[in-house]
Formats: sequence, structure tokens, C-alpha cells
Amino acid sequence: MTEPVLDSRPWILPVCNQKGGSGKTTTALNLAAVIADSSGRVRVYDADPQQSAAEIAGAVEGGAPFEVLDGLRPDALARLPELRGFDTVLIDCAGNLQDTPLLAEVLAVADFALIPMIPERACVVPTLKTARVVAASGIPYRVVLTMCDPLRGPGPVIAARQLLDDEGVPYFRSFIRRKVAFPQSQLDGVLLPEYRGDRSWRDALDDVRKVQTELLLELGRIGAQVIA
Repeated sequence: MTEPVLDSRPWILPVCNQKGGSGKTTTALNLAAVIADSSGRVRVYDADPQQSAAEIAGAVEGGAPFEVLDGLRPDALARLPELRGFDTVLIDCAGNLQDTPLLAEVLAVADFALIPMIPERACVVPTLKTARVVAASGIPYRVVLTMCDPLRGPGPVIAARQLLDDEGVPYFRSFIRRKVAFPQSQLDGVLLPEYRGDRSWRDALDDVRKVQTELLLELGRIGAQVIA
């Protein structure tokens, strides 16, 4: 049976933070996995010079159910709004606001940006800098709190939310806890929706799906505004 061709333009979603190690690649790949698992058609651009997203997806046994392309040339970037056959395009951006090839160029064609943030001191200033750059572009965005350590209790999440509120930076209420399933599924070459290697898989998958739900709600609001 021939699959229908999607005629509408995809949602273009950069995942960015000036801070390296803030969870950009893991967030992008896990969102891509749950979107694909929900029958979404996804492409991921690995625009980080380290090429971690391409390496992790390439190691998936049997292949990932979404495309991952190395790099993002300026000509390909300009044509993203014309892309057909996908409903979601995630861009794993470089850990530097001057790379990507330039975050400003990515934001010029983007619909919504995700900024992963670990609730730790070292991630605060880079997250706020990234948020200011994204906000100046005029596109909506949300911070996603990630790698939240359950052993530390709710304190770090509450403190991070208070800081973001004080700075006027929007964030998702859902957050992603630090779970063994995230790094272990990558090591085992299995995407999170199919991973059953340890008992943390259910919590890990639930966390990502909750973020996906909030993302869909935000995109729905954007779509409604465009139609209106």
C-alpha cells in the first residue's frame, strides 16, 4: 500500500543551548523517537560538529524510524520550509551560539525552539543567553528541564522554575528525569520506545511523552493563530 505524501510544510524545531552537555542531542533524538512511534514523520538534522545524533541513530539495530542527516548546509537550511513528506523537522544545534551554521539563520526558518536545561548552576547563564537570542528572533520557545536527578528531590526543579519565572523565560511544566534508560538505550542501540533493558524505561518514556504532549499543544496554538 502506497503511503500518502504529506503536502503541508513541516514544523521546524531547533533544539539549542549554548551549553555543551545540556541534553540537546538526547532531547532531539528521544522526541524524534516518540513522534515517529506516534506515526509522525520525522527528520533530524545533526548540525553539531560532534555529530553525536548521527552516530547514535546510525547505531540503532535495524535502523531508526526517522531520517538523520549530517550537517545542515545554508542552501538546505533555506529550503526547509519547502520540505514535504515530513511533519516534523528537529535540528540538533551546536553547543555554541556562533555555530549551527548560525543560530540566527536557523531561527529565521523555525516555528518553535526547544532549549534543554539541566537544573544546575553551570547551565543557568548559557540557558538565559540562548533564551535571549531565541526571543529576539520572535519565534516562540520553551525551556525543557532535563537530566533532573530524582535523588535530589524536587528542590532543583523548583529552584530552576523560580529562576526562569524571575527572568521571564517560558518553560514546559513537564521535565525529564535522569534515568538509566536514556544512556543505556543508546549504548544498546535501541530507541527509547522499544527499550526494555532496565526497569527505568517506563518512567523515561513517560517523561518524554509528557514533553511531547506539551509541545503538540504549543504547536496547536501556533497553528490556530496562523489560521485565524
